[in-house]
Amino acid sequence: MRTEDSINIIKELEEMNAINLLPKPEQFVYKLARYFEKENLTNYGTIYDFEGNSPIETTAKRLYKSIDEIEAIYYNANKMIEELFVN
Repeated sequence: MRTEDSINIIKELEEMNAINLLPKPEQFVYKLARYFEKENLTNYGTIYDFEGNSPIETTAKRLYKSIDEIEAIYYNANKMIEELFVN
């Protein structure tokens, strides 16, 4: 899943008022970025993104990173299992 796919998912969730379907860390990032936007602090970025991206972009980057981390854990676990059965 690429960042662009994540952006589309978040936009759809936003339209359905279903941001709570995101994993908890991403919900927090989204709500924090939305707060910064509402308070007109986007020039300063957010704790997670100092480039001044929109809440959707900020959350999509975080979501994309989480997916990469999960895939890496899954890959490493599968590799360990294969090594156990081969040896």
